[in-house]
Amino acid sequence: EALADSRERDAPAFAASALAVLSRALRRAGEEAAAREAREEGRRLLEDAAARIENAEARADFLARPAHAGLREEAAPAGDTARLLTLYDMIRVLNSTTDPERLLESILDLALGAVGAERGMILLRDEERAPGDEFTVRLARNLEQATVRDAEGYSRTIVAEAGAGRSFLAVDAGSDPRFRDLASVSLFGIRSLMCVPLRSRGRIIGTVYLDRRQGGRLFRPEDLRFVEAFADHAALALENARARSRLELENRRLQEAARTRTEFGRIAGRSPGMQQVFSLIERYATSDLPVLISGESGTGKELVARAIHDHGPRRDRPFLGENCAAMPESLLETELFGHVRGAFTGAERDRPGLFELAHGGTLFLDEVGDMPLSMQARLLRVLEDGEVRRVGADKTATVDVRVLAATHRDLQAEVRAGRFRLDLLYRLQVLCIEIPPLRERAADIPLLVAHFLREISRETRQPGREIAPEALSLLVRYAWPGNVRELESAVRRLALLAGEGPITVGLIESDPALARTLAPGAEARQPAISLAAAEREQLERALAAVGGSRTAAARLLGISRATMYRKMRRHGL
Repeated sequence: EALADSRERDAPAFAASALAVLSRALRRAGEEAAAREAREEGRRLLEDAAARIENAEARADFLARPAHAGLREEAAPAGDTARLLTLYDMIRVLNSTTDPERLLESILDLALGAVGAERGMILLRDEERAPGDEFTVRLARNLEQATVRDAEGYSRTIVAEAGAGRSFLAVDAGSDPRFRDLASVSLFGIRSLMCVPLRSRGRIIGTVYLDRRQGGRLFRPEDLRFVEAFADHAALALENARARSRLELENRRLQEAARTRTEFGRIAGRSPGMQQVFSLIERYATSDLPVLISGESGTGKELVARAIHDHGPRRDRPFLGENCAAMPESLLETELFGHVRGAFTGAERDRPGLFELAHGGTLFLDEVGDMPLSMQARLLRVLEDGEVRRVGADKTATVDVRVLAATHRDLQAEVRAGRFRLDLLYRLQVLCIEIPPLRERAADIPLLVAHFLREISRETRQPGREIAPEALSLLVRYAWPGNVRELESAVRRLALLAGEGPITVGLIESDPALARTLAPGAEARQPAISLAAAEREQLERALAAVGGSRTAAARLLGISRATMYRKMRRHGL
């Protein structure tokens, strides 16, 4: 019916496919003459269909389709030339497929069609499985589930041979004693089978299993040789496709990592919490609304405020800041709002406050939670009206200032305790950013350490310092109650102690304060009298006595200059 319909519609390609199926059916029925006649007509129609394709490359791709491989192989002239032409067509199909899963399907379908096999499997090596059980079925065609399960056990028979690099051929499997214990051979009438290794660059990566049932012709040695030649090309194509897939996956991973911002201004971090902070900075920077930045002391609240200013439309205008907890109320008032001449003793001239000086820009109020209640009222008035009045003045001045505030306190709790105005809180926390403490983002510590070491190198104009992995582990394990500020101080101290040498565990343990903080067990491990400590002390004394000259210090200690340099590096001097 398919053949008749294809002829009626003048569709020679479909007619050729129908004749290929008819040819296989006739051959299985023992009608070889009729099968040969159907194959010849199918080949003629296939060539007719190809002739209608003007583009030579498209025509070649059409003829190389897996669906046509069996017809072309069966219809081609007998002999080595026909096999070579078929192999060439099959290799072209392999080389045009880059997806590993689709390539597996092409390999199996091409192998089935090339030798007229009815059923087949591809088994691939799993390096993580135990020897003798490392091959697992990845793809099967026309196999019953029981046979597939049986194939998992072939590692002791058929696949073991191919997995060792030896092809396997059973011309008549039913009478072969090697398959006496395999129920699938007799149950499903398997007449002839073969299994060949998939070998790539000297390594067996899998096997191809093919079989025929009763009624079909038996596999011949030349069939095995042909599949062996094809399998070598197939294995190489599969390895190349896998490598390409891994590279594409790694490329996507690297692109994703590149999209992950690790620094924003002078802030460093790749943890999810800091990625959220970076995202909020970017979104809030374009607005003029107040931002309340909360976080423990030392988390970098001022850096966040600076980043918001630097990435917004006010970046070219002033950025001024004041710590509201650092000065008494009277001084804070004049600092923020200014004063006129004679407003109080010592006010000898008019002086603008920070609100006026920051006009058009940004004012950062650090530790706003420590601001006295009377000052809170004045701040609220500025936020509501956009006007400031200097201390002792009768007139107000209009200001255009974006206010960024920061606090380490829980302002909701401060409101409940009566120490902070609720209406001011509403004005300040229109937008909010909460910076996570360093103990909750320990994975950022290596990035922060590298960031600080680069800054130190730039400031001192000296080569970048290195930190030993073991020393970095001590920094990562510590809880850092002082957060990033404490970490930066420790890194700067270690960099100074290290001199031109690396930062090591020994260097950390040699400093009593750092040892107690970062390596609390170090003191217990130190002997009561330390030869290393005594040597370091003598080196330091000698350097101090000669004003830091290494050559003179070496002469004073009675050692060579090279020995002096080596000992200084050992002790981080």
